[in-house]
Amino acid sequence: MKEMLELVEGRTNGFDSMKEQLRDFMLNSFSANAKKMNELVNSTKKKLA
Repeated sequence: MKEMLELVEGRTNGFDSMKEQLRDFMLNSFSANAKKMNELVNSTKKKLA
């Protein structure tokens, strides 16, 4: 029983790691998109001023 519990625990840790990696990837993607949007807005403001 203990061995089975350790096996399940190990697989759960793997999912947690994948979840963290996906979260980090999404945050980095959103940050890059936000930066590009800010650059676009600033560029447009300068052209309109």
